[in-house]
Amino acid sequence: MRNLYKKDLCGVIHNHSSDYSGDATESFSSMVRNAGRAGLDFIIFTDHNSVGVKKDRRDINYDGVQVIAGTEITPQCKFARFEDKGHDDDKSNGHLLIFDLEDLPDDEVIKKGVSQEAIDYANEKGALSFIAHPDHKGTKRFGVPAYNCRNFDVDNYTGFGIWDLQTDWQGSANSILSALVAFFFPAHVLKGPEPKTLRRWDELTKKRCVSIIGEIDQHAYKYKLFGLKFTIFKSIFAFKTIRTHVVRQHSVNIEANFKREIIKALKAGNTYVSMDYFDDATGFIFKAECGQKKFLMGDTMELGKGEAHFEVSTPIAAHIRVIKDGGVFLEKRGYSLSFTVTEKGAYRVEVSNKALFKQRPWIFSNTITIT
Repeated sequence: MRNLYKKDLCGVIHNHSSDYSGDATESFSSMVRNAGRAGLDFIIFTDHNSVGVKKDRRDINYDGVQVIAGTEITPQCKFARFEDKGHDDDKSNGHLLIFDLEDLPDDEVIKKGVSQEAIDYANEKGALSFIAHPDHKGTKRFGVPAYNCRNFDVDNYTGFGIWDLQTDWQGSANSILSALVAFFFPAHVLKGPEPKTLRRWDELTKKRCVSIIGEIDQHAYKYKLFGLKFTIFKSIFAFKTIRTHVVRQHSVNIEANFKREIIKALKAGNTYVSMDYFDDATGFIFKAECGQKKFLMGDTMELGKGEAHFEVSTPIAAHIRVIKDGGVFLEKRGYSLSFTVTEKGAYRVEVSNKALFKQRPWIFSNTITIT
């Protein structure tokens, strides 16, 4: 029987539909339908320089799948497909995802990509802003530019993507043979977040909570090789991979319009990112208590002269690592890990699990910070 009240809500972020993005080939309706088939609770659309989903009032609940409208501020709309050649790397400042936005900023702001002006605009409108695929490398063998962020001298953005399906997968497509292997076994070639992304995140969390998301960057690209046609990827596959989970202290009715709950959780950083293709991470727990107060991922607590009690729990036995201020603090293999601390710092959890004879990155929690 389907659970209609949940504290762990699972969804996919950064999706483009053919209804509103010229470089996408799958329709809005098809993607919503496949989100339901994949067992997702929400999907966030971020079409290029478009708020069409919001304007058309399609950000509603579809039989338990909550649609949230967003946009991707994309300075250059000359998008390279895999069969294109000779494209230089994107020279803009990168791409910015903005969620729950009514109107786009003006063209001059859009041209700047990741900029303080775009972030300030989002904040003024009560929207959320996330730096998209910050360390995207592209793949020169197939003419895909690097759409990485070139401007980190910005502040007051909500967060950024730490793990992106397209960024990770494209890193394995550096020859015809490796591209074919990556196409037929896409989940098997994923390596996890870029190390430089995690290092940057750990540095930022020493100053403030940074909300993290996983990204799909779903376009369902069409590609022809040796006369054969390929789609990279169909959403029914992509939606089973890198997901963003948001957690709440109270249960949420998924039959109602729970958009506000997702937005609040993303803003607060009550999130963890997981690669759920091999094992579903739903039910993962990273929480803390101090006195009578309880804290979720993304929360900050004042310790004073007391102590904080942390708890980690995973759906299956896995390798659990607790990271404090960028360094390994504790690690253990099992279903759970509990510990008590009296030191200030930003604590987060990384979990890896064994699938098909290989240890693979699985879960990345947001931080719980002690001040």
